[in-house]
Amino acid sequence: MYRNKQSVDKHVANITGRIRNEKECLSRGYQFAKLYYDVKEYDIAKRYLAGFLTVQESYAPAHKLMGQILEKLQDNEKAIAAFKCSLDIDNNQKDVLLKICELYSKSDVDPDRARYWAERAEKIFGSHPTVFRLKEKMYAGESGTKNSED
Repeated sequence: MYRNKQSVDKHVANITGRIRNEKECLSRGYQFAKLYYDVKEYDIAKRYLAGFLTVQESYAPAHKLMGQILEKLQDNEKAIAAFKCSLDIDNNQKDVLLKICELYSKSDVDPDRARYWAERAEKIFGSHPTVFRLKEKMYAGESGTKNSED
């Protein structure tokens, strides 16, 4: 719909110009964040979404979007936390569970934590490549721990 930051800025300014109170403006933050995310303006999207989450903290899609934004901003730890929050609110998000496994497989993770997420995802996805990579990471972490104890 909107192809660049300038067109999103204009649209957001048009809408916010008609809004009379702060709470209503914050409640539109999710839509604004999605628009800015689509044009790859992640810092602006994060700011609008953070405002939205102050008034709608139990909206799972907002936490999922925050996770996606934080992942694009290379903040995997916070992205994982946002995805977990989204999954806690709505446990039926299989794609979010897989994303958590993917991010854990790319970062340093405690083998026990990796095992928990790998087992949880394996129940749904079986031997999905992402689950397999996390299990590899888990076993590599366990063998590294055992070798250092010797």
